[in-house]
Amino acid sequence: MQCVLVAVDDSHRESVESHLNVLGLIIMQNKTKPESKPTLETLRQAKIRPVMVTGDHGLTAAHVARECHICDKTAPLYVGDVASDGRVSWTDVDTGSIVCATVCVSLSDPSHRLLQEAYGSLEGGVEAVLRTGAELCITGRCFMQMRNELDTTEFYKVFMLGLLDFSTNCQILMRCNVFARMPPDQKMHLIEAYAEMKYIVGMCGDGANDCGALKAAHVCIS
Repeated sequence: MQCVLVAVDDSHRESVESHLNVLGLIIMQNKTKPESKPTLETLRQAKIRPVMVTGDHGLTAAHVARECHICDKTAPLYVGDVASDGRVSWTDVDTGSIVCATVCVSLSDPSHRLLQEAYGSLEGGVEAVLRTGAELCITGRCFMQMRNELDTTEFYKVFMLGLLDFSTNCQILMRCNVFARMPPDQKMHLIEAYAEMKYIVGMCGDGANDCGALKAAHVCIS
């Protein structure tokens, strides 16, 4: 067997993947463990809410969350990610269509609208997304964009209350059951956000990239 090492620079993916000959296709499948569903159901019966935080792609995380019943299979599931134009776009995982896109602005903005509608099939911005009753998945880029554009106090207002209207029951953080493409520091920030809401947080992690979140949690299993 002959092994050839190829140096890869910063070329665009399109140029690297051009003029190739397809020799075969390898499909890898990593199924959820049989005990996952009953374990999560036991947690729910004990009034413990399971939340998935992973480094995997949003669509992968959404699929696994549905298989494990972290998300309701019968409900629509929207993935919040940062689009190429810098807006937070919400995409229906079943249809691939953007249902809404919002731009995050400062609370000091004279219009006093924290999340403004940009485009999409839903009218009313993120409020409309929440009113649909859809399950939510937020990527690390979405999580950090909102966090970086607001100071610490404003950030927790966004994720604890969802909107400036404190009378609303829409709580983004409490509605989102899946966090995808989350690097180690963002996992830790998520745990800290829940702790700020006075929740007792347990974290189960199996890798070195979970260390920060494990340390930030009240209870951890490694």
